[in-house]
Amino acid sequence: MPSFRFGDFILATEERKITRDGIELRLGTRAFDILSLLVANRDRVLTKGAILNAVWPDIAVEESNLTVHVSALRKALGARALATIPNRGYQFVLPVEEATPDSATGVGKRPDARPRILVLPFTNISNDPDQEYFSDGITDDAITDLSK
Repeated sequence: MPSFRFGDFILATEERKITRDGIELRLGTRAFDILSLLVANRDRVLTKGAILNAVWPDIAVEESNLTVHVSALRKALGARALATIPNRGYQFVLPVEEATPDSATGVGKRPDARPRILVLPFTNISNDPDQEYFSDGITDDAITDLSK
């Protein structure tokens, strides 16, 4: 399943998580399922019955359960994310783009924007194996100084 980006949000359907600016939002299982269904079918209005059958298969559930989850989604995503179509159902209305796997999972992005530096170990290029401690010491000093 693809991942989707809309506004500051990334919906990673395979990982079953949604993030905003790199911070994971807590959604209930059913709310996440409803959101995934609405985003995947964003080009059309989904009836309440279709959503109930998809999210709660083979279970009799009242429409009030759906209303509670839609309300939670609006609180998390903003009131304009989901449109209620009177007497028909719901539609996801924010502009959506399918995210690449790297951008969807946030690889290379962290909530704290501090830079990271990778220090590779120095190699002893002398012919004397007794000088190995010297290259190790330089590596340790570089890591210590950069971590400050």
